Amino acid sequence: MLTEKTDYEKKLKNLLDVCSKKLCELYINQGSGKWKAAAADGIRLIFPHNRVQNDEEKSTRVSEQEARFCLAALLESERYPFYYSVETPTEEKYSFSGSTELAAQTDLTLYDEKLNKLFNVELKCNNVECDNDFEKLCREKPDGVWFHILENTDSGTLPSVLKKVTEALEKALPYSQYSEKKIVFAFCILKKQECHIFSVEFKKSEDVGITLYNSKEWVALSGLGENGH
Repeated sequence: MLTEKTDYEKKLKNLLDVCSKKLCELYINQGSGKWKAAAADGIRLIFPHNRVQNDEEKSTRVSEQEARFCLAALLESERYPFYYSVETPTEEKYSFSGSTELAAQTDLTLYDEKLNKLFNVELKCNNVECDNDFEKLCREKPDGVWFHILENTDSGTLPSVLKKVTEALEKALPYSQYSEKKIVFAFCILKKQECHIFSVEFKKSEDVGITLYNSKEWVALSGLGENGH
């Protein structure tokens, strides 16, 4: 069972890696001959332009929707052993707004061939709050996946994003009914054509900050060295 679970995680990380690289390729080459070649293999995805006012230059709209449809296209290619659902109703109830507890929705859920839930995927774009998303990842039974798209980064972007993620986990983990929770992280930076994919095993009994600091991938992503600088 453990070997099978490890194999599923390996295939998941490959899926996230291929999706990230495809998103970067489509974004960078959009409208060019290279983009047409990239689209020719079955993913004809376009990043649309925002509405232009007056003499403004066209700007590209980047959202989590591009990741959702790219993942779905790859899952339909039969190279992966997963079945999937989108906007999956949660098993637990939540009260994100107001006092009434209701079922929420998970962006994407991956299943095995027996339709057992394997991974809950939450998608996020740019530097925004993520408390509700991590509460869902921590409270639901399947392993969590955090797929975060960034159009670009400067020296302050990743520290700010990772601070939000850390704070969201600190709030969410105490509400989990599970003593351990694995989350697979994928950070895709389009303009830099970078993708960072790794997993972290959290324990309710251990401080979130310590767990993350013990992850070499997280430390490298946050720009921290061994001396904390």
